[in-house]
Amino acid sequence: GLAHQVDNIEMATRLLGPQEVYSIVLSSAVIDYFDKGSKFDFKAFWKRSMRCAITSKIIAEKCKISSSGVTTAGMLHDIGKVVFAEIAPERYDKVSQDLQDIDIIELENELFGMAHPEVGFILMENWGLPIEISEPVRFHHAFKEAGQCKELVAVVALGSLMASTYGNINKDNVHEFANACKELLKSLSLSELEFVEILKESSGAISKDALAR
Repeated sequence: GLAHQVDNIEMATRLLGPQEVYSIVLSSAVIDYFDKGSKFDFKAFWKRSMRCAITSKIIAEKCKISSSGVTTAGMLHDIGKVVFAEIAPERYDKVSQDLQDIDIIELENELFGMAHPEVGFILMENWGLPIEISEPVRFHHAFKEAGQCKELVAVVALGSLMASTYGNINKDNVHEFANACKELLKSLSLSELEFVEILKESSGAISKDALAR
């Protein structure tokens, strides 16, 4: 919305703020860390991760929750999938990313004895990242089990759910989607009207983002 183009790093850093710059640098470092040689669809993975990050930030702002760490947590929430693709690419190729989240977790548990949220949490712990990032990574599919950062976990859990259904909501599944979000909305004290506003705002933000294409 600026009247002139941002054409230097210093100005961009001032406009974005240190937390956003931290998120961008950290996520770029994570992307470069992993090998892209497996059949795992990294492009689709990072698209979904970016959608979760964008949506989680909007949810946090709507709930007036400090967004410190929420963008990074949203971006890295499914990083355990990349770990599986890195350490056991042939075995993880059996896990279709087109499955529902609950089915992906069940299949991961069958193949590895644990699922991607726990693997991602272990990685975050090993990297020494703060609990504001590691807890949402660990519990974004089981937000009621979170012991700390419960609000942030619920924010990223809702962001993840919305990211996974982006562009796929229709009259046949809209009620199922609404029911899936109900408990999370209640835990965040969000009304249906506020949820509709979040849907509109996040859809607009994602559509403008290069990763939406």
